[in-house]
Amino acid sequence: MPATILKTKLYIPPARPNMVSRPQLTEHIEAGLHRKLTLISAPPGFGKTTLLSEWIRSRDADPALPPLTVAWLSLDEADNDPVRFWTYAISALNGAQPALGSDALDLLMEPQSPPIEDILALLINAGADLPHKTVLVLDDYHLIQTDAIHSKLTFLVDHMPPQMHLMLTSRTDPPLPLTRLRVRNQLTELRNHDLRFSNAEAAVFLNQMMGLNLSAQDMAALERRTEGWIAGLQLAALSMRGRDDTEGFVRAFTGSHRYVIDYLAEEVLARQPDHVRNFLLHTSILNRLCSPLCDAVLGGDGPPAQEILEQLEQENLFLIPLDDNRRWYRYHHLFADFLRETLQQTLSAEEIAAIHRRAGNWHAQNKLATEAIYHLLAAGDVERAIHFIERSIITLLAVSEVTTISNWLGALEPEVIRARPRLSLAQGWVQIIKNQWDTVEPWLLDAEAGLEKIDPDRPESWQGWTADEIQGLRGEAVAMRAIMYGVTGNPHKSVELCEQALSILPKHSPIARSIILMTLGTAYEATGDLSRAAQSHTQAINLSRENNFLVITFTSMNNLAQLKTGQGLLHETAQIHRQGMALSQQRYDETGRHYPMARWNYLEMAELHREWNNFDEAKRYLTRGLELDRQIGGGEGLAYLILARILQAEGDNAGAMDAIEQSKTVVRGPQALPWALAVQARLWLAQGNVPAAAQWAQNANLPTGDDIPYIQFPGEYGILARVLVAQEQFEQAAALLQKMQAAAETPLRAGRLIEVLMLQALLHQAEGRPDAALEPLVGALKIGQAGGYVRLFADEGPPMAALLRLVKSRGMAPHPAYVDQLLAAIERETAASARAQTAPGANAQLIEPLSNRELEVLQRVAEGLSNREIAERLYITVG
Repeated sequence: MPATILKTKLYIPPARPNMVSRPQLTEHIEAGLHRKLTLISAPPGFGKTTLLSEWIRSRDADPALPPLTVAWLSLDEADNDPVRFWTYAISALNGAQPALGSDALDLLMEPQSPPIEDILALLINAGADLPHKTVLVLDDYHLIQTDAIHSKLTFLVDHMPPQMHLMLTSRTDPPLPLTRLRVRNQLTELRNHDLRFSNAEAAVFLNQMMGLNLSAQDMAALERRTEGWIAGLQLAALSMRGRDDTEGFVRAFTGSHRYVIDYLAEEVLARQPDHVRNFLLHTSILNRLCSPLCDAVLGGDGPPAQEILEQLEQENLFLIPLDDNRRWYRYHHLFADFLRETLQQTLSAEEIAAIHRRAGNWHAQNKLATEAIYHLLAAGDVERAIHFIERSIITLLAVSEVTTISNWLGALEPEVIRARPRLSLAQGWVQIIKNQWDTVEPWLLDAEAGLEKIDPDRPESWQGWTADEIQGLRGEAVAMRAIMYGVTGNPHKSVELCEQALSILPKHSPIARSIILMTLGTAYEATGDLSRAAQSHTQAINLSRENNFLVITFTSMNNLAQLKTGQGLLHETAQIHRQGMALSQQRYDETGRHYPMARWNYLEMAELHREWNNFDEAKRYLTRGLELDRQIGGGEGLAYLILARILQAEGDNAGAMDAIEQSKTVVRGPQALPWALAVQARLWLAQGNVPAAAQWAQNANLPTGDDIPYIQFPGEYGILARVLVAQEQFEQAAALLQKMQAAAETPLRAGRLIEVLMLQALLHQAEGRPDAALEPLVGALKIGQAGGYVRLFADEGPPMAALLRLVKSRGMAPHPAYVDQLLAAIERETAASARAQTAPGANAQLIEPLSNRELEVLQRVAEGLSNREIAERLYITVG
């Protein structure tokens, strides 16, 4: 559970001992659990929260009911930040059901977390494995006004498994597809006409619970006047305490709800002793109350707050306990609204600001920065609010609470932000995280200008920062400028500025330094300086790992692995992935959870072993990676493509085609499906179905002019070259391969050059010029042997076998044992393919190494990778 979570928001409100029992309503709730959603929608004061508390208490006391877990979240207006909302919602589930939500929280906390739908898909998949039903209660959902939250909650409701159920309490109907849910019998509803007290319930409440002695006629009249409105009855009962003429009070009790609220609340407030009335008004500004906080807000005026809180609870004066220890409370929202209105009418703006200031000071002293900032802004103490905002920004950026930061900055005047480099940089980072690159530059310019005005010899110009902190801000600004140069295609300038930022940043700035080192490695790659790129990636790995910033660690590991793969150094790639798997296992040993990004280490190891022709090992890593991916989501489409290539090599072309079709059904994004179609075209070529492959080439419509985007689409271009050779369009194939070779003849793309040289050899063979094929083939074999490439050659089948035999017979094989290994692999594949064609039912047997459970995993994990990520991470970078 994230450290910034207020646990009191997750406590189930304890049932009151003097509560009116309402079994008909709790049974209605219980009967609706087989549906997806329970909505309790009614105006304030109808006992929505109290009813759910009673339902939980009653079913806990009934051993005959099936087991059920309840996760509770009490919402407030601050939860309109989507990241904050889902952090709390998933934390509530995780706290109630530890098997649910841990990995989703890990992803949500990453600086650039995946889309919320992907995280919810992970949560949904985990929910499908729960042993019994888990209910998530979102109390006071009417406070949520953010469309992005409503839409994603709809996604959750639409897709959650039978083991999960959602309950909402709200004053208004939420903007969810209620009509559709009703038609499908997936909605249980309780509304104000269901919740209002009957005559019998009102009588129990007024005379037994509230201790009044009303006649049957008075009770019936009061029930009619309030229409069973529970809060109205409670307010009326409180107002009648100590009155002799209760009959006259009941007769005079009339009017609209708003009038009734004002009248009775004033009657209740007016009857309180001065110190209680003062306490209620002053503490009404607080969303949550505890005695030390109340004492601070009151400034030591009056009795100890704990005594008053206990008195308010005993008198049922709209104080709701938030934990079993009776430490934290909140006011009934209706009562709190009235108290705040009364406060505005009673005290001056200066006096109310002073109350907020004292509340802000207490929260600040207790390291509750978010609450401190709210109260300080309300107090008009902008300078102190800025102090806490500036020192909270990095922490919130790390958990992607961008909306919260934006709201804070939105409460400040633009000129205030522009005058403070920390705030300007915060705006820049927010825009970067949102991928709104066009709006970064103005804020970065403001930050740079503000930093120029800070004079090292004039501490009064330092805006409250230390010298080291100012250096950190300067380094941060340079780092942001370096990122901008990298994005705009100037890697050399990006390298220069990254080096400058590292020289500026204090040594004890591990987050910023790790990010810069990661950026520097990418910039060096773009310049072709692979040695320094690898060094920077390694430094980023080590520094982030030492400081437990695992998102940077795993990202840098993947960057370094891709660099090595691009160089054709597959064994070094494998070593990096082993380190990632070991790090994830270490985390599992310490926390019981693997790190989410480790699933890619396993899946990429599966692809490496496929390339090395170690199919059993490939399947083992594939299965393990998918077990992790089942918890996280994002790898199913990739897994099907790995499986397809394994099945094809084993001679099961039908199984391979089925796997590709499965991949096409689960991939998402504009680039993912085209890559799956390209792999299918490759299989068609292997089956001799040239027309189908040619149709793919026509539909793909890849550019073939002078400046082809080969580096962006290496896999597709390799398959296009094969199609042209199969169609005997030799001139076009030769021209395309020449352009591909020009792009691949760099140290960074040595792994690509192997394929280009090999395809040139196959082209010459198809042209009837086997002698011309020998030179490019020997070049491919020299590079391929170092990385242990097997399937890259073996997948070409008998035509490649003929060329390998020719190289061997001419004595030109650079590594004869390596050539023998490739020939043996091709011969085994050819034999397996022949058996598959002649033995009925053989296809089903060939996929037996994957168990039913493994195949189930393949079917149930949501695919999230783009085509480029698939290509760069696995297939194309490996071969």
